[in-house]
Amino acid sequence: MVAAVATALVALGAFGLIHAVWIVPIWSRLLGGLPFALTGALVLAWCYSGFLVAQRLPRPAGLGGLVFGVGAWIALIPATGVASVLRLTGFHQAHSPSSLVVELGVAVLTGYLIGHRARLGRSGVLAAMAAAFVLLAVQGGPLPVVNGWRSLGLFLLLAPLYALCGLVQSIQTAWLLQIDAIRQSYRNDAE
Repeated sequence: MVAAVATALVALGAFGLIHAVWIVPIWSRLLGGLPFALTGALVLAWCYSGFLVAQRLPRPAGLGGLVFGVGAWIALIPATGVASVLRLTGFHQAHSPSSLVVELGVAVLTGYLIGHRARLGRSGVLAAMAAAFVLLAVQGGPLPVVNGWRSLGLFLLLAPLYALCGLVQSIQTAWLLQIDAIRQSYRNDAE
């Protein structure tokens, strides 16, 4: 939980900075995004733990966090691609709720395929599916990258944001695991 809160705060600040530089400043409205950032960070932490337990991340922890974060962003590409096709064909405008269901479905399928391919086990696959779904949902669905260079640029700038979030998650998790190991050592010495 501590790692997720730290990740959410970093994500919110980084997104505010990216949005201010690339689109328009949204500082006065940024705190309204805190519940979404926390939700995304919690499911990201769950997914990260699945990869950590299955030992599917490179070492050291910081590198594993960067790889995980970029991987989380890459997991959004299929749904973003499908959304782009739906927009270009006019389906998105005519059937907006239906297209969102399709896009979120693609995200869940992507999460399943990633979790299954990484052999994360049932819980890890479920976490990967939930992460892909929630991360896409908390950002309001796929970004409309075919609408212009600002939307495309924002989507591309989310890659380093996700990498940063993965890094923060991994460092915080490693730190908490060290604290837990120290506590366990004290308990063993006391017995």
